[in-house]
Amino acid sequence: MGYLDINIQANINFFRFQKQVVSMLMSTSNGVYKDYFKDYLLDAKNTNFPTKKFKIIMNGYLDFNVFRMNGQMIGANLSGGSEIVGSEIQVFPLGFTLVELNGSEKEKNINSGLDITNWFDAKDCQQKKEFSLRTYTKSQPFPYYISGVIPKP
Repeated sequence: MGYLDINIQANINFFRFQKQVVSMLMSTSNGVYKDYFKDYLLDAKNTNFPTKKFKIIMNGYLDFNVFRMNGQMIGANLSGGSEIVGSEIQVFPLGFTLVELNGSEKEKNINSGLDITNWFDAKDCQQKKEFSLRTYTKSQPFPYYISGVIPKP
């Protein structure tokens, strides 16, 4: 799958941007994670994002025909069962994935996108920041390389 790493300079409130992303991801997860994020989202000043339990990955997409994909991500295990492993929103030009960290090094070491988890501790004001955004030329399920993880229809 083709991708570009695009350098971006943004001048936004990264703290509020990240809170909005979490809010959108919660709306796609049908309440599965509400106990983890309720206080975080309802208190505008709360910076207590559960970093030991979750991470958020952001990617870009260049395909104008990108299909809209959102919802829970389901992971299959070797015993034939399945479990919810995250939540995803993918709409041109950006995609966001909430990854539940279940103690696996596989989830902790995801590096094919921009980890925006630490934006919760940014100051609550507009700031200028430079970053590199992994940008795919075609739409695809993400994180596509975690074995057994597929988005729930």
